Amino acid sequence: DVVHGFEKATGLAIPYEVVARRPGDVPKLEGCPQKAKAILGWSAQRDLAQMCRDGWAWQQANPLGYRNAHDPIGPLLLAGGGHSHALLLKRWAMTPRLRPKRGVVLVNRHPTALYSGMVPGLIAEIYRRDELSINLPHLCDRAGVAFVQAEIIGVDAQRQHLLLHERPPLRFGVLSLDVGAVTRNADNLSGVPIKPLEEALHFLSLQDPKDPEPFRIVGAGPAGIEVALALRRRWPHRALEVQTRPEQLDAGTKAILRRAHIHCVTNASEHATLLCTGSRAPSWLAESGFAVDHDGRVLTNPFLQLEGCLHLFASGDCAVMESQPRPASGVWAVRS
Repeated sequence: DVVHGFEKATGLAIPYEVVARRPGDVPKLEGCPQKAKAILGWSAQRDLAQMCRDGWAWQQANPLGYRNAHDPIGPLLLAGGGHSHALLLKRWAMTPRLRPKRGVVLVNRHPTALYSGMVPGLIAEIYRRDELSINLPHLCDRAGVAFVQAEIIGVDAQRQHLLLHERPPLRFGVLSLDVGAVTRNADNLSGVPIKPLEEALHFLSLQDPKDPEPFRIVGAGPAGIEVALALRRRWPHRALEVQTRPEQLDAGTKAILRRAHIHCVTNASEHATLLCTGSRAPSWLAESGFAVDHDGRVLTNPFLQLEGCLHLFASGDCAVMESQPRPASGVWAVRS
């Protein structure tokens, strides 16, 4: 009767076959309207034909069931362990009901993330590494989120794939990018870039504080000056140099560097060098076809969504709101 009811509702012939009962099927099902009326005081107001018509009408209006076209099927991938994602994980750990119902996966190159506001203190050896390290697998476990350690190399937005180095891609329904920044011009200069931080910190750990050769910081912006002063505290006696552009520094900054016995130079060097030449977003963002600004940062709307890709989000130093551009600074970047 149900099959024939849906055939009438849909106007289609529904093929079916009567076969033997499957293992596990109940032997018998019975419904007694009179008993339901007597015990529950309930009786059906509509018949089988109405049920089939209503069921078919709902299915036509909702082809994806209770989901809709703006709620893509698939897990939420958090690409990068930046501060925005770390804060999100903390919120879910503290309030589990806020976590999305879909599966969530965090992908990051390292199992730890460093709180950038304390990095100068780490370089100066004021803090220990563990004091500013965020244990991402532990945080994910508390938040009910899976963790994958892998290097991200791109996004295939059409196929909804996050591309990984020497690993199969991960499919997503919703993607959030918080992959930070890299050092500008690092490919064209000799030295170790300050970003990614892990590699730079390892490079500094290999230096000899008593080496007679001067250690040079290339770049005299706020980051370069801050790193130079941190290194002076770390290495009280090693010669330090800051490579600047002519007339880049004002008199006050030059005086601060002189008091710290840090020399300002303009020529290139073959000595150990740390590149603090500004930041830009990873090049694979532009190569993935996303609209970016002059620093390669992904352009978003005020809701942190990528234009034309409402299931893609971006925050932190890898992104900028097109209508409200702001510098790549931790003060502005974390928006949760």
